[in-house]
Amino acid sequence: MQPHPQHPTEPPVLPARAPHRLRAWPRLLLLVAVAAATLYCSGAPQRRSSRTLVTVSGGYAQAIQNHYGCGGELISSETQLQAGGSAEVVHENEVGWMAGVEVGAQRSEVQEVRNSGQIAMEGTSERPLATYWQRAATVRLGWDLHYFGFDGGASFYTQGGAISPYLAIRGGSVRSGFYAELQGGSRHPLWDSTLVSAGVHFRDERFRAGLSLASTARRMLTHRVNGGQLRTEGYQWGSVLNGGDPAVIGYAEVWPQSNAAIRFTGVGAETWGATISLILGLGGDPEPEEPEWRGRATPLPDAPPEPLPPEATPAGR
Repeated sequence: MQPHPQHPTEPPVLPARAPHRLRAWPRLLLLVAVAAATLYCSGAPQRRSSRTLVTVSGGYAQAIQNHYGCGGELISSETQLQAGGSAEVVHENEVGWMAGVEVGAQRSEVQEVRNSGQIAMEGTSERPLATYWQRAATVRLGWDLHYFGFDGGASFYTQGGAISPYLAIRGGSVRSGFYAELQGGSRHPLWDSTLVSAGVHFRDERFRAGLSLASTARRMLTHRVNGGQLRTEGYQWGSVLNGGDPAVIGYAEVWPQSNAAIRFTGVGAETWGATISLILGLGGDPEPEEPEWRGRATPLPDAPPEPLPPEATPAGR
């Protein structure tokens, strides 16, 4: 049996087709998926590698030594001005440990000597009563983890043959952020006057700062007046009070570049002091750059042709 012919004036009936926008969504989703798969990050910041820090420091300070009797009475007093410098080399490893050595020299001027509160001898800045030099070297080791750190070492003084140990313990965001630190002894033998201190510190890539409450004393060669002559007694840890002076110690360290910095350190006490340090970083990674996003073009697979319904006529195709 042959099919009945369609009326010539009636157009063929086709099923409703999805709008163009709805038909485009599968291809758009495929394009987004392929683009996301081929997207990658180039030049992201990485952990800083090992580097060596070279620090040159110079400072000026006042040193006082008061001698007290058994009843607490003041027997004698001496005031000096100290100026000196140091050079330090510290190697920092990317995993957190560090090792350093420092050498320094200091010149002291005896300004005044008193007996029982009365001036026995007095000099001037142009003509001090006496001058002398101190030289010292320090070795230290340490390790900084994420939330805990420490470093310790010993200082060796060529004049007087003394050895002075020190230890610092840190807790908090040691590598980047706020942390607390306890220190016993002098980290820098000729210009750090710390006997014991406790403070809060902050550290990041561009700025470091700290403020501590401390008991301080300065190593000095003391003198006495005998028969109108100034005679040496020996090296002591000089302080105004018997056993150490209360002080506030603060510092600020600025890194305008990743390999150079400047640091200011101040001691607020009757035996005041100020030090400036220039720091040069050798080695390590350059400054991290912003991530650069790139897209790698990948050809899309050819989509298969959409099937037409069986009732579509050749004219509909």
